[in-house]
This record gives sequence, structure tokens and C-alpha cells, in this order.
Amino acid sequence: MVLRGLRPLPIGLLKIGSGHKPRKKAALSNTGLQPICVLPKMETAFAQTLNRSDFMNNIHVLPEYSALCQSVATRIADLIRSKPEAVLGLATGSTPIGVYAELVRLHREDGLDFSGVSTFNLDEYLPMNPDAAQSYVHFMREHLFDRINCVNWNVPDGTLKGDDEIHQFCADYEQKIADAGGLDLQLLGIGRTGHIGFNEPGSPQDSRTRLVILDSLTRADAADDFYGVENVPVRAITMGVGTILDAREIILMATGPRKAEIVHEALEGKITSKIPASFLREHVNAQVYLDEAAASHLSEYSRPWLRANADFSDFDLRRRALIAVSHELDKPLSKLTAHDLQQAGVGALAHQVSSLEAALQEVERDLQKRVSDNENLPKNTSILCLSPHPDDDVICCGATLTKMAQNGNRVYVAYGVSGSNAVRDKDVLALLRAQHPRLISYIEDNAPPGQTTQDVFNTIRT
Repeated sequence: MVLRGLRPLPIGLLKIGSGHKPRKKAALSNTGLQPICVLPKMETAFAQTLNRSDFMNNIHVLPEYSALCQSVATRIADLIRSKPEAVLGLATGSTPIGVYAELVRLHREDGLDFSGVSTFNLDEYLPMNPDAAQSYVHFMREHLFDRINCVNWNVPDGTLKGDDEIHQFCADYEQKIADAGGLDLQLLGIGRTGHIGFNEPGSPQDSRTRLVILDSLTRADAADDFYGVENVPVRAITMGVGTILDAREIILMATGPRKAEIVHEALEGKITSKIPASFLREHVNAQVYLDEAAASHLSEYSRPWLRANADFSDFDLRRRALIAVSHELDKPLSKLTAHDLQQAGVGALAHQVSSLEAALQEVERDLQKRVSDNENLPKNTSILCLSPHPDDDVICCGATLTKMAQNGNRVYVAYGVSGSNAVRDKDVLALLRAQHPRLISYIEDNAPPGQTTQDVFNTIRT
């Protein structure tokens, strides 16, 4: 992936301060930079850019939801086969349903054994009766637990009351995970606020299992399940961001166009508590599984010309790249230079074409051809234009109709309505009074006795 906005740094100007986390040290230690002085802000920004670049290699985009779920389920099954006492962190929501269905199939058809597996769910609404249709206990039992031989499963308690009871349960939940040996694999979805679990924007990176207040968008997204947003609980118990990041392996899943923007922010924006899912980019073993719709806003998919292996022998890709650079730099196509392409992250294009000038001219000719549509219009035939309203033909395609007539075609327009009711009488009268006061005065002076101006117009209409 091309790193945009990363300027070359002089060798030897970075040093890792003692307060930085090991994973950032590791990221920088691979660059070959020799430490001379401490530049914390530059160092952090550089590390985040490297993290973003490296993390893009952990993103898997599959064309279909079924293939996505099969890949994730296969990874979980491989873990269970290699470690029968595996500890799994599990998620709810519509996204992982297909994964659970595939795990059930593997259990029934291939004998995948869950008897030694321990599971810990991310979260639960509070208050929530475990037998309620909206509870995550009900969800997990319906989709997984009642269909496999897993007996050691855990879901946060939605019946807790009182701060002390809630606090103690959260501490115990953390301890129970630790006593099980820690999470081997954590399965995650992502909310439109960027939450993982119910860790809403602002959640600290080192947060632990706790009581949280749900974001209004999160509650709105759950409204259908609760028959109205007013019925969605305001509070929930959730594993913390730190609890999730302690897992030895993390898999994040996202599907559908509604998740595309937040996926882009989480994976390509700043690493910040405003988007808790962005913290996953600092994990040593986090994988992201997306369908094409959820990946559509990522630069490598929405702007394929930025891919490291972009093949600019393809004219369509070359055309899109040059037009994008022209827009980005606010510079005419004919004025673009190899330096401009390098600045915009597509420097490889200049090296893959025999002549940049010829490539630019080719794109300009293509645009002119698209704008000048005469050669694509029919000739010497009959054309019927269906216009719902008498002015729609002129507004929408007046110029095209003129061109078709000039091409020797017989052009007919069929109107759906006369248009007589399109403008209200009072609006016409108001316009006449403003623009033609003498006409209105004449009508009023010469109207039959007892008739108003409106009556006169009604008579004219009939």
C-alpha cells in the first residue's frame, strides 16, 4: 500500500523513548533508523503511519458473506483442533451469525469438539433478563451454545443491580478470563460509532470490563430488535478495550455498505479513543475480514490506483488515476507532471507509460469523446420522448433532442399531463399583481357585478 502524507525523514533523527509501548518500538526498529535525539511527536506519527501500512496486510476482503464466514470459522476450528482447551471471546449481532452456523456444521459433520473450550462473550445489555428475546444469552444459545457440546460458556449478567454488585461482577469476569489462561482468540464486530464490544467513543485503551452508557446511534441501530429506540437499554456491561487487546489473536468482521465509512476511519484514520476499533491496529495479531461493500471506502478499494502493485497498463485505471490527481491538485490534466503524480502517490504511473504527455492526451481525448455524444446518437429514425410534464423534456434533455433532430431523426414528445394544474391560481394572480398591475386593475374594473378576479379566471378556465 502507498503511504500518503509520509515525508522522508533524515536517517538518524529518531529515538524510542523509554515510555513507549513495545509494539511501537518494534515497528520503528525495523526501519534501520539510528537513534540520536528524542522527537516524541514525530516518532508517534511515524509509528502510526507504519502501523497503518503494516496493518493493511492483515485485511482480507472476500466477495461473499458465506466465504467470509467460512474463512473465519475455519481459523477458529483450526485453533480448537490445535488447542482443545482454547479460550474464545465471542461477539453477537448479525455479522457473526454465519460463523456460528459454520461452526455448528463443523461440529455435526466433522466432529469439531467444543467440550474443552471456554468462551466469554463481550457484552450484555443492563437490565436484561437472560430469557428475553433481545438478550445475548438467548442469542448465543439459539445460534451456537445449544447446538454444540460447549458447556463452559460465559455471558455478562444483565440482571445485576446496584453499583457494588456490578463492580464486583466486572472484576470477577476479568479474573475468570485470567484464570482460564487469557483469551486465545477474540471475535469482534464493529458498530457504526467505531465501538468494539460496547466500548463507545472515548473508551480508554487500557479499560477493563465495566458498566457503560450506550451511544444514541448504537441504541438507534438496535431499535428494531426492541420495537422502538425507547425500549433499548441505556446501559450495558462490556469487556474493556484493554481486555480485548490482551487476546493473543483478534478477528474483526464487518459487512455491508453501512459499515464502510467507520471501517475506513478505524483502519486508515488516526488511532484514537474516538474510534475504539482503531486501537486494533496496534495489536500484534489482529486480522480483519470484510466483504467488498464494507471495504469500499478503503483507499486500496475506492482508489485502486494507490495500490503498490497497481497495473497502469490498464487504460481505465490510468484514466481514473490521472483524473483523480487533477482533481486533488486542482490542476488541469495537460499541466500534470511526474512530480505531481509522485506527490499524489501514483508516481509508478509515470514509469509504466512510455510517455506521460501521450498518456495525458489520451485521457483528454477520451473525455472529449464522452462529452461530444453526436457519434453515439441515432440517425434517420423516429424518436419518441416520454415527458411526464410539459417542461420535463426541455429541462432534462432539450439539447439532446435538438441534436437528434439535427441528425435527421423525426422527434416526437408525448406528455403525461397538460400541466394546467402545475401552478396554483393564487400564485399566478400574485405574479400578475406584481408584474402586471394594470391588467389586474382592468379585470377588476370590468368584471361583471358581484364577481371577483378569481371568478373571472375560473370563467376563463372553463
